[in-house]
Order: sequence, then C-alpha cells, then structure tokens
Amino acid sequence: MLSKFWLMALVSICSLSVAHTQTLPVPWKTEASNQHLPGSGLQPALSIFLPQADLHKWLSNIDKKGSQTGWANSDPHPKLIPAFLNNIDTFDGRLAPFALLETGGRPLATILVSSSHSTNSESVEQGAPNEADEAVDRDRRLLGDNQQQVQWKSLLRGELFFLATMHGYRIATEASTREALQNGVLGGYFKALAALHGWSDGDGYYETYLGHPIQGAVAGYMWIHNDPKYRVVEFGKSRAYWMSRLRAYAWSYVEIEQFKVGLLSEATLGQISRYCCAYGFNDHVITSNGGLVWMVGEDAIDRYVVRKLEDRTHNVVLRIVARVGLNPVQGMANLMNLQYPWHRENRAAPSRYEGDLYLSPVVHQSTEGSSNSIIPKFEATANLPSVMWFSDLSCIGGSGVLGFRMTQVWQWSGEVGGCMLLGKSNGWSGDSLTFMMGPQWILRSRSRWIPHVHLRAGGQKITEEYCQHYDPLPPGLHSGRLCQDRNSPTYPYAQHFETTGPAFSTGAGLDLRLTRALTLRLADLNYVRTWVPSLNGTDFGRGLRFSVGVGLQVGTW
Repeated sequence: MLSKFWLMALVSICSLSVAHTQTLPVPWKTEASNQHLPGSGLQPALSIFLPQADLHKWLSNIDKKGSQTGWANSDPHPKLIPAFLNNIDTFDGRLAPFALLETGGRPLATILVSSSHSTNSESVEQGAPNEADEAVDRDRRLLGDNQQQVQWKSLLRGELFFLATMHGYRIATEASTREALQNGVLGGYFKALAALHGWSDGDGYYETYLGHPIQGAVAGYMWIHNDPKYRVVEFGKSRAYWMSRLRAYAWSYVEIEQFKVGLLSEATLGQISRYCCAYGFNDHVITSNGGLVWMVGEDAIDRYVVRKLEDRTHNVVLRIVARVGLNPVQGMANLMNLQYPWHRENRAAPSRYEGDLYLSPVVHQSTEGSSNSIIPKFEATANLPSVMWFSDLSCIGGSGVLGFRMTQVWQWSGEVGGCMLLGKSNGWSGDSLTFMMGPQWILRSRSRWIPHVHLRAGGQKITEEYCQHYDPLPPGLHSGRLCQDRNSPTYPYAQHFETTGPAFSTGAGLDLRLTRALTLRLADLNYVRTWVPSLNGTDFGRGLRFSVGVGLQVGTW
C-alpha cells in the first residue's frame, strides 16, 4: 500500500504544471535534492507530510493560491503556504530542511518546497539531461517497499572490503600470522576457539584501547550508511539518533565477532588465538563498546564544530579538511563504502552545501517511539563488578546479560562472564569463563523497583598457570608464556592447566529504573553449581556470586 501511494504521490507532483515556460520542480530528498533541477533552479529544503485523504485537497489549494505563493507563475523562488506553518517541526531554531507537518493522520505523501533562494533558473537549460527523471527513479526505489530496509547487499560488500583490508594488513605486517597460515584450516580453527580464555589478548595498550574502538566505529558508520531508516539523523537527544547508533552498535558487535572467531577471522587466517598470548576476550568487549563512544563523539564534533565551520565559509578545501580531519573514522568508513572520505549522509557535498540538512521522514513521525510500554522488547545489562567466591578462592570480573521478552513477566536470557582468580599462592594465576542461558522472571510495574529471578544452564571453563619467573616473549609463534623455571616439566614454557564442565545458576536481584531507557542493578545474588573437576586442589563445584551494574532497555522509549 505504501509503495503504491509513493508512486501515486510522485506522479501527482510530476503532473503539476503551469501555463508558463516553467514546470513545478520535482525536488526529491535523495542525493539529487541538493542540485538545481532543470527548468526550476530550485534547491529543495522542506518536506511536508500529509495523510492520503488530504493530498489532493492540498494540491488543489496550491493551484488556487498559486498567484500568492509563486507556485503557478514563473517566480523561481516559491514560498511556503502560511496556513501550513503552524505545526512544522523546527531544527536548531529554524525550519527543518525536511520537517513533518503534524496533521493527526498517517504521513503518507511528501511534498517538497523551497525555503531558500537559489540561482537564476534561466541559467539552467530547459530540456537538459534527465536529472529530474533520474532523481525520481532513484526515489521510487528508495521510497517504495524498501524505504526502511537495510541495504544488505551494499553492507556486506563493504564489510568484505573492510575484512580484506584488515586481514591484508595483518598478513603483510605480522610474521607470526604468515607462519600460521600453514596450519590446517578446520582443525586449527577449533583449536583456536578452544584456547580462548582470560582478558588480555597480548596486544599493546594503544592497539587495544584505541585501535579496536576505531574498528568498531568504522563498522558502525558502515551500517549507518546502509540503514535508510536512520542514516541521515544528526547527533542530539532524539530517539531516532540513539536508535540509529544502537543499531550500528549491534552491527559492530557482529563485525568484531566475525573478525575474531568467524569463518573469515583471525581464528581461521592465522589462528592466532591458539598461541600465546592472544587468547583473551578484551577485543570482544572493547571494540563495539569503545566504537559506540567514538561514534557519538565524532557525531557531536560534526554537528557543533564541523557544520558550524561549514556554515561560516564557502571554502571547499577548508570544508573538506574539517570533515576529514575532525571525523577521521567516518572518513575511513566512507572509503570502505566506496565514497569520498568527506561524504556526509545528512547534507550535501562540501562544494554544494548551503546550510540545509537531509532529514529522514521516518525520524519525524509523531508515532515513532510513542509507545508507553514499560515492558522492553529486549534489554542488555552489564554486571560490573562481579565477585564470585569458591571454597578457598575468590574471582573478580564482570559479565553481560541479554534478555529477550517472551511474555509480560518472562524473558529468555543469556549470560557470558569472566573473572580473574584471586587468593592463589605465589606463581599461580588463573581465570574463569562462564556461558549460560535460560528463563528469567522479571516484574515491571509503574514502580521504579524491578525484582527479577533467573535460572540458567551452560558451562564453565577454569584455566590456571604456574611459573615463578617469566621471560619476555620474543616474536613468533609460541604455545605458552616463556618461563625461567628449568625444573618445570613444560620448560621453557609455564605450566598450563584447564578444565571445563557443565554449570547452572539460579539467583535473584533488584534493579532501579532511572529513565525509560536506563536501569541500575543494585544487587544480583547467584548460586552457581558446576560439575567441573577439581583443579590443583581447588573445588569449583559450588560458588556464590554477587554483582551490580547498569542496564539498557529497548522498546520503552
């Protein structure tokens, strides 16, 4: 229905003509919308949305008032009909380039009107190449049934290019990766997965806490480019902006998991997690979370610094330098998407930008995010810190819990967590990894207090290592950390021990709702039962875990 109506709206607007030599322009909101279209010289800047029932009435009103509004004469600078200005959204204190007219009905049609002066229409040759027709064709594709669908083909093509770039760099610069390419693919892949444990993956500080967040942000911006529903939103408090970045965050998490443990990953091309000391989980946590922070930071800089500068100068070189220099990660993502580094989703190229932004119709729908539900569709909780006590050891770390709504009070939840063992004697170190899923009962009401009870089952892996004096690790592939203890049965490597077994946990907790989106985990107490064999005299069969943290709810705002 929607696609048919968009076609009807396109045809209706295209059919409007006047007795003079000029024709009503077709200023659509895609890339062509920032160009002066043939026969008009107009640069579109405002989009008005009307219910289908009001469309023809509105168009008729334009014809009747044409002499007053400039629509039915040769004036190249049409003005807005004053009667329709009452409820138009504003943006930064001025009329939004694409604003929603609140009519109380479902917004189904788009009428675009110019709100800014443009070049003389006589400078544009009539009957010039079919730029307008091409724009209409593009918008038929974009505004039809696929208006809100992710452009998966383009996204996956860019992702393959991104993966090829990263793996190509690894192979070119890492001798150990080139050496490990001789390993068997299938068997080596499962050995690489089985070796994962602990936090550190052996990378340096800057690579871990700077390089990987940049990777996450690049992946996020690549998603945004291929997400028509939200890709042109600008930094701010709007629901649309934060939903767009959460969608990008989810994709960046998928991307880093593929890069680390997927079929085209470090676990297949080089299998580096098989070797010391690249088996930690820090990149799995830092990349997407740090990438989200990086994206939000660059978005804020783009709005409050870069765009302000562009509004004050028409120097194209300065605009390009500002876009690329102050938003380098977005520039990298543009290259992966085969765009110029200075490309922006929400406005024209540096040479054509005149202060107007492209805003998606979807982000201004009055019904968007209007749900008053207090039951989220899903929620993610970061339990940090989390402390676990075994028979004679403690373990400090954190975990992530993801819950999907099944009913009003039931969720299906999954949890992955890790911690570092404390209390071992000198020379010993170790860590624990848990992975579980199961039902969770959670009671939500108008009260801010949210009690919950869960039951989950899965597994636990315990890893320990012993060495009194470690040696620095030279370049190359090594099965473990080098140890100076010549009496060790595994010399020259440290002694390594691990055990894995089934596990289950049950517990209860209390959250405090801070906003419609955020919750604070005040307490979460769990009893953990495992069937992991004793390791080096420690019984890991029973444990008690206490956690606090913060949660994000989606579907309540």
